[in-house]
Amino acid sequence: MPRLLYDSLAALSPTLKENFDAVAKAASEIWDEQHHRTFTTHGLPHYTQVERNLDALTAPLQRSNAPLIAEEIYVLLCACYLHDIGMQLERPDARERHAQYSYEMILNSEVWVDEKKRTATLPILGTNARQSIARVARAHWSNFALALPSEDFIHNTVKGRLRLLGCLLATADLLDLSPVRARYFNSQHRLGKLDPTAELHQKMHSYVRGFEIKAADTTTPDLHFSLAWQSDDQVIREVCGWVMRSFEREWRLISPILRTESGGAIRWQQDSWAVVKFHPKIAPLEPFSKEALQVMRHECAKMDRINRDAFVSEYLDCLGNRKVCVLGIPGRSEVDGQQIARWCYSHAAVQHGCKAAGVEVRMAAPIDVSSLVGAVLEQFGTHMPKASDADALKYLEADLSGRTSESLVLVLTIEDEDDGLLNHIIKIFVDSWAHHGGARIVLLVAPEKHLKRYAAVSSSSTNWGVLAQVDIAKYLVDHRGHTVDTAAKLVEQATIAHIDRSPGWVFPYLDKRCRAWEEVRV
Repeated sequence: MPRLLYDSLAALSPTLKENFDAVAKAASEIWDEQHHRTFTTHGLPHYTQVERNLDALTAPLQRSNAPLIAEEIYVLLCACYLHDIGMQLERPDARERHAQYSYEMILNSEVWVDEKKRTATLPILGTNARQSIARVARAHWSNFALALPSEDFIHNTVKGRLRLLGCLLATADLLDLSPVRARYFNSQHRLGKLDPTAELHQKMHSYVRGFEIKAADTTTPDLHFSLAWQSDDQVIREVCGWVMRSFEREWRLISPILRTESGGAIRWQQDSWAVVKFHPKIAPLEPFSKEALQVMRHECAKMDRINRDAFVSEYLDCLGNRKVCVLGIPGRSEVDGQQIARWCYSHAAVQHGCKAAGVEVRMAAPIDVSSLVGAVLEQFGTHMPKASDADALKYLEADLSGRTSESLVLVLTIEDEDDGLLNHIIKIFVDSWAHHGGARIVLLVAPEKHLKRYAAVSSSSTNWGVLAQVDIAKYLVDHRGHTVDTAAKLVEQATIAHIDRSPGWVFPYLDKRCRAWEEVRV
């Protein structure tokens, strides 16, 4: 397979090409054995694919009047091969802080640096080059890339486009979603159990069929991302939604910088920068565990919360300080109560020593207390045999009273209910807390007329009838990657349409206007 940037470097500067080869060899030795076995692949298969992504991203730039010069290519390729070496440190926070660790390892990689600081020795040419490679390697996280200066000395006295290099690496790394990286599920020898976060990332990659970065069509140099999944089922669509929301935020942050810093040469197709393809399933796929799905759903719920910080703070206080409480949330469709309840549920579900359960009571369906209790206990890990309503309540009381340290969160969603039978469940749930160490929290999502009938419901100062425009704008900037200006325009449009007065409608409204990728069923 051709290596476009590498071949350009070899033609422009054999000396820099030779030194990059030495750096690449050192990187290969660092990754000879991946230390964190549960992590997705970050060694040779990953950084060589990131290099291919860089070739695709820079193809239009290299055909322009201002292509990358030899020193820029050298820094970019070295950073590509070294950007994840911080993950090789035996540190518990290697996943969360590896970008910073990689930066420090590269800076301290001179042979004369004290061995207490030097964890790798890298044959990089010169102080400016070492610093530039370290900064661009750390910039595979977009917050570091966006903070880079537009230009700086990158090798000896040669200046280069540092921010462009950082944004290129951030994009190339982000878009490496490949089954090659699912090292755990590509092996027949699974030594050790994956934690839910590691399983989520490993299986996310294993469910991918492949991807491409290329020009949108033959008439334009605008780039387009195509992502293909192995199947078209509900779970994969959930995973895809989570992935693409994350990708789109980064794309919205970085693509304008790439365009500006490249003089307009690197452009993404604006109306639909990506297409997602769902292929018919051919072979069986290993399913996600409940715990891994809970981690993903919590990440999605965090993306969907706009403010409500006062209510969330009250909820977290009850959970963190092991209190008992019943919190009411309006269940009307024009209120964002469902989104907040989903966040509360998902947050509890991923906490150590905590279990969450959720049940719905539908209008026009008679309340079956026994079935409701059975559903709750099943989610708490207890199977209840068939029982009458009265016996089911006794079973619930006995089970909850025996849980001496766990925190329990119950989300009851009531569409319409008149006879107050759920009071029995709530009372048992609350009373089971006495003399036990865990929190007991009931989140009652119901029409306001029913919330008033439940005496145990705590009053809340939250104004559920409105979302402040400043909060919507902050959400668009923080979670959707918008600039302050584009966020202000969207908020203005929502205000004109009176959407901001109905918080429950804000989310689908923003989804429709923020989404710049499309789905295709193959």
